[in-house]
Amino acid sequence: MRPNVSAQMAMTPGAGADGQWRVGIDTGGTFADLVVQPPGQRPVRLAKVSRDAGPERLAETLVELGVRGQALVVHGTTHVTNAILEGRFARTGLVTTRGFGDVLRIARQSRDDLYDLQRPARLAPIVPAELTYELHERCGADGSVIQELGDDQLAALARWAEGARLEAVAVCLLHAYANPAHERRAGAALTGIASVSLSHEVSGEAREYERASATVLNAAMQGSTRAYLNGLGNAIKRAVPESSLFVVQSAGGMVPTEAACALPLGTVMSGPAAGAAAVSMLARRADIARAVTCDIGGTSTDVSLIIDGSPAIARDRVVGGRVVRVPAIAVESIGVGGGSIIALDDVGALTIGPRSAGSAPGPACYGRGGGEPTITDAALECGLIGAGGGVPGLELRPDLARRALERVGGPMGLSAGELAWRAVDVAQGKIAAILETVVSRQGYDIQDCTLVAYGGGGPIHAGPLAQRIGIKRVLIPAMAPVLSALGCCLAEVGVEAVRTHRCLLSDDSLPSLKTTAVKLADAETERLGEQRERVTVVRWLELRYLGQNSELAIPWTPGMTASELGEQFGGAHRREYGFTTDDPIEATAVRCRLGVAGGHAWPAPDVKHNSAVTTATLTIRSGIRQEVPVRGLGSLAGVPAVTGPALIAARFGSITVCPGQRASLDADANVVVEAL
Repeated sequence: MRPNVSAQMAMTPGAGADGQWRVGIDTGGTFADLVVQPPGQRPVRLAKVSRDAGPERLAETLVELGVRGQALVVHGTTHVTNAILEGRFARTGLVTTRGFGDVLRIARQSRDDLYDLQRPARLAPIVPAELTYELHERCGADGSVIQELGDDQLAALARWAEGARLEAVAVCLLHAYANPAHERRAGAALTGIASVSLSHEVSGEAREYERASATVLNAAMQGSTRAYLNGLGNAIKRAVPESSLFVVQSAGGMVPTEAACALPLGTVMSGPAAGAAAVSMLARRADIARAVTCDIGGTSTDVSLIIDGSPAIARDRVVGGRVVRVPAIAVESIGVGGGSIIALDDVGALTIGPRSAGSAPGPACYGRGGGEPTITDAALECGLIGAGGGVPGLELRPDLARRALERVGGPMGLSAGELAWRAVDVAQGKIAAILETVVSRQGYDIQDCTLVAYGGGGPIHAGPLAQRIGIKRVLIPAMAPVLSALGCCLAEVGVEAVRTHRCLLSDDSLPSLKTTAVKLADAETERLGEQRERVTVVRWLELRYLGQNSELAIPWTPGMTASELGEQFGGAHRREYGFTTDDPIEATAVRCRLGVAGGHAWPAPDVKHNSAVTTATLTIRSGIRQEVPVRGLGSLAGVPAVTGPALIAARFGSITVCPGQRASLDADANVVVEAL
């Protein structure tokens, strides 16, 4: 499929002022999206290619989009996530403190869910027992050396690693976050034998199992990540010689390729993080206090909560049954997307996903050999897509979609149309449930949130989703289908890191906490390469009442006293949990965000194109079909509002406006759908 090279958008003043091209590449479940910002006030250029197109095809697309001269290419990648889900790991060993060799097997408990007896037990550890090596050394929680690490042990470690034919080694010694000296010596002894990950560099926090799990995953991913990023970088370099490749981290900032290769686990939520970062900027521009994102792609739907223009940061998540403990934008995902396959389970009930048709062969309506019906096929049958704003180079086939739907619906006594709207209804129900869960978990009312929908399927389903859960306002970004790629373009160089430091909060303890923050920032600055001279640092203290199990991150600005920090913590605790106490407050960790300003301005699209008005037959709910107007996005310019039911044909897709809703354009040409 050839990219849409002609799709362009006008820029806001100041964009591209650094004189270089800026390219965002986001690889999703079905397509790889590209957004190109030329230097100066010139139109943004967009393209979509198959996610399986390969590095050379992506590089060719950049040339076709006109990229030349100096270019900064920023990539949001799913490589690490996919490798974990598929179990593609290097032969990895674990080096730990004597007596802790079973840390991965013991974990926290024997099952992930003690009360679900049908759920399988935990996955076997990546590192088998025979590839675990224990060193006779020990440091205390305060960093003091209890048992020195002898040179003879390091020599024996090197001999063991060579004999085990390891490709990667994870070194996770007890309390290395407080004193990493022994880990560094062990890492040096393994240099040249295998790629090495040190736990204090991957996850510098207490909690032995989580730190070990993260370090092992990082080590197991280093080789394949380096090969993938080097292959992409070299292909782009051949096509655009003055280019440089950066990678989006899970916390939203971008880092040089070398830093991403050293810490690949930091990219495990790279693509979703780019989209959430773009929504954060958009929320600040539009003065949206509470936004819940809904990124519906080809294989999954990603949801996050943005409060006052900032996404929540989480450190613990499970990917493919593996515990990942690194700072990341808090994104929840479910296996429902445009490519999710519609099927019947063993009792004849309708199921949606998590199996996906992906990009090859893709939904049946793509005409690439796919025979199983998907949500995209159902949406086409319902008229939600296909009336305008399709993907260039991809001709949708309603006849193939209908045929696939009939094969599944026949045994249930359902026509293609009946199965289609039921499948869409089930999919939207699943997405609505995860939206409500993410918002309520943070203590907010979803009806007070603005739903920001993007990705290939977000604009299609946002209107019905809003009505289902009582959301009164929906915002569809002007570049919704490629918003994550735009987030790559807008990203700033930066990293986020955490270091354990436990003490009671007092004015006497603040100097030692500051020392930890300075050391953490100095260590992380080195990862930013040539950008390190222009770094700014933002700090938080993670606080809790003494004896609690969960912490709250409190902004820590220079000059703040312990009393001021305590007051902020009390306010945050009341918002989160509904109460405060007089118990002592304990600091558990220091968190730093290192950033280098330089992201581009938000692009303002030109919507003068595509102002035609036609009609289409639409099924929105309960199988009721009706003829509705299809309005080009440009037809909304200068019009107070368009009342539903209606479809709005936009670039790469359409937007559904339900009965009881109206749509209009805001100052940035985003589509705003509101309840009447």
